[in-house]
Amino acid sequence: WITGRRRSSGGERSSMDVLEFEMLESSVPVRDNGKINQPFDLRRGRWKLNPLAYWTYEQVWDYIRKQHKKLPYNVLYEKGYTSLGDEMTTDLPRSSNNTTRDAVDAFERSGRFMGMSNRTECGLHSHIQKVKEQKQQALEAGEEFNAPTLICDECVDLSVDNFENKITTVDEGRELLVEFYSPYCGGCQEFAPTLNKLANHLSLNVPKMQVARFDITENEIPHINDEELFQVEVTPTLYRVRYTPSFHVEFYKGKHDFDSILRWLTVTSTTDEEAAGKRKVDILRRKERGRRKRLGGSHSVPRDPHLHSF
Repeated sequence: WITGRRRSSGGERSSMDVLEFEMLESSVPVRDNGKINQPFDLRRGRWKLNPLAYWTYEQVWDYIRKQHKKLPYNVLYEKGYTSLGDEMTTDLPRSSNNTTRDAVDAFERSGRFMGMSNRTECGLHSHIQKVKEQKQQALEAGEEFNAPTLICDECVDLSVDNFENKITTVDEGRELLVEFYSPYCGGCQEFAPTLNKLANHLSLNVPKMQVARFDITENEIPHINDEELFQVEVTPTLYRVRYTPSFHVEFYKGKHDFDSILRWLTVTSTTDEEAAGKRKVDILRRKERGRRKRLGGSHSVPRDPHLHSF
């Protein structure tokens, strides 16, 4: 996989190498004749070649200009755009008076994913339309159109047929983390190893939490009891499905990295358990006060032994 990514774009790219091997975090060992293959086996991940890793924005355009008209580029750059992505989430860059090299490079991507906390997303509607157009073009050309495979060993793949049943039916005490994604979306492809790692971690350490995913390019997201519970504008989008104290869903607004998502899942679980324990204490205390009142409010009345442990 040859890319045009550069360190100067910032974020996760700032520490990348010219040549990388991106592990897919699969927990399923790849075996051949009973022997585990080398760690760089292509079934375990993919090579990324980033020949422009140490170039700056200015160097890229200096090279383009020196090539005169030999090197084509998107005409939108002539209209002021400095970085192009999905139509729904690409805008003109933000103005800046800072002329340092770092500021110029940051300015380059400042028009991407405007108003979104996560800058590795694909806009839903235009993205689906593009996928449909590509599928139609492949069909007319008599070519196969295969979706990229995003590995997630412990994920439950949702479809229209099993969506409602999987979402609304769950064992007592369990919860669901649901990803809405597109296998064609670059942001989803980048996030796939993180989701796989997260699913594997939860399976081993937080078994009550199950990870599921729904491909938005295959079908529209089903309603639950005629209600649109899951509103998705970009991919990847994460929701948490909870069943206590009653069935409800929660939208994830944080960063799409392993630590942030895991913290969201585990901290809120701990907080809920503490809140449930506090509610239990309050109920017992109200019962105790009622019991004392019925017995005349005497201070000599023995306390309920269940309260001694709280």
